[in-house]
Amino acid sequence: MTGAELLASLGAAAIVLFVPGPTNTLLAAAGALAPHRPPLALPVAELAGYLVSVTLLNLFGSALFEAAPIVAPLVRLGLAAYLVAIGCCLWRAPADDLPARTVGWRRIFVATLLNPKAAVFALVLMPTGADGRLAWMAGFSLLVLAAGTAWLAAGHRLARHGGPAVAIWVPRAATIVLVGFAAVLGAGAVASLGRTLGALV
Repeated sequence: MTGAELLASLGAAAIVLFVPGPTNTLLAAAGALAPHRPPLALPVAELAGYLVSVTLLNLFGSALFEAAPIVAPLVRLGLAAYLVAIGCCLWRAPADDLPARTVGWRRIFVATLLNPKAAVFALVLMPTGADGRLAWMAGFSLLVLAAGTAWLAAGHRLARHGGPAVAIWVPRAATIVLVGFAAVLGAGAVASLGRTLGALV
């Protein structure tokens, strides 16, 4: 992979990382729920989730999805259910005053681990050569931390300058967004599962 190709691939990865998604929504909510300063360890949880998921998908994803096509829709269904569960916790968070338990390291890690964006990074954008892969992963890691920190800081800043009402409604808006993502993922997964089972029958 040439330097220009590497930059183009990382540029595409940056676009995917910075656009709204389940992990970014959770990070913004975590920032909004933080009373003093945003929990800066959470982007590290995002990075850990992506590194595990992208590495496994790059190594085994294509073969696994070809051998067992039912796996992909089941993973999407699992993520949809997980997002709904987190959304319920987020909706209650301002009243319960339990932000650390609502959006913590583990939930960011799991949501990122199951995030469909990982498949785009692993199966489309990551280079195939060993040398290019190492450079890409280094750049990708920096982009993940930058995107995660930006969303975390945005949620925190919005709540800090918007007053108590914003601190309450940002998590609730995040709940609506998460449930929307879950609905889209779930509907697509059910349709894909139906086609896969139909083909097997």
